[in-house]
Parts: sequence; C-alpha cells; structure tokens
Amino acid sequence: MTQDQLTDERTPDTLQIRLVLDADSGEWFAEQIELDRGDTHHRIGFRNALPLTEAFVPEFIDSLLPYLPVDGSKGVMADSGAVIEIPGLVIGGIRVIAQNVVTGIQSLTIRFIRALGALQSMLLPRHRTETDIFAKLEGAAAQTLLSLLHPALDLAAVGPATSLPRNVFDQVADRLDVLARNHDEIGFFCFNGSS
Repeated sequence: MTQDQLTDERTPDTLQIRLVLDADSGEWFAEQIELDRGDTHHRIGFRNALPLTEAFVPEFIDSLLPYLPVDGSKGVMADSGAVIEIPGLVIGGIRVIAQNVVTGIQSLTIRFIRALGALQSMLLPRHRTETDIFAKLEGAAAQTLLSLLHPALDLAAVGPATSLPRNVFDQVADRLDVLARNHDEIGFFCFNGSS
C-alpha cells in the first residue's frame, strides 16, 4: 500500500504510542496508546509498563524496531513515507520523539499521522477493547440460544399428543411459558427484526 492510498479528504485516523527504554537492560516497554478516529479519542494505558512482546503482535514489533533509537540519545526522527502494514491495519507517516535518558529510563513518543483499518490490531488480542466487546456479545448470544434450545429440545422429546399423560402437558405448558418470558430477549438477536 502506498502513502497516497492512506490519504483521503476526511481527517485521517492517527495513532500515538508511548514507550520507555530501560537503559540498563536495553528493553523497551509500552506505557500507553492513543487512538484518534474521526471525532473520537481512545486512550489505552497499561497499569504497569509492559515489554513490547507482552503488548503488541510480533508483526508490529518487527516493523517498529527499525524506527527506535539504539543509542539512548535525544532527538526527533520523521519519515513521511514510512508505511507499516500488519493484518487488519496500515499506518504511515511516522514521527519519533526521544527524550534524554533520566535515571536509567528514556521516554519515547511515536506518532503515526495516518492509519487505515482496525486501530487496535497492533495490540495483542487480550488488550483489545473491541475484541472484548465482541466476545461479550457472542457470549450473550450463546446464552440466549441455549435459553431457546433447552425448552425446544424438551418439547421435541415429547411423544404424540394422544399418548401424553396430564403431567407431560403441564411440562409442555411450562416450557412454552419459558419461551414466552424470553421472547423479547430472543427477538433481539434475530437479524430480520421480527419478534
């Protein structure tokens, strides 16, 4: 993908990452990610700074490492033509702002001025808030499906109406009551909107 394909008439999506370097170990840690999409701003912060391998997908780390300073010096690096492409996300126009090492720690801000795709794709799945929302929705859908299937299976197990004792008719009525009570919740998950 080229830089021109990342640009359109609307305000581009942007991404900013704050990293710190432990000057003694030489290991980079992720502190915070800021995502801007249209009129919304999302900030994802880690309670404790995480090693890059515990915060980001390997493809992103491999693409990012060449842009990180290696000698701990203060400075600004910009590459408007840089493009990083990983599954689900293309980001471009990198700005790296490195601070001086203070008490063994160097702070770094990385900005991508254009982004296209799922902005949280660079994060490991366990850190993606959008994944969490979909997982919860899928869980709710599964519970709803089970609340429908159990009474339906119970009804399907009932024999022909001519051979049913009174207590089985009562059980069928109970199962129909369960379905009726869950009608609105079950209807929420219908694609055609009928309930």
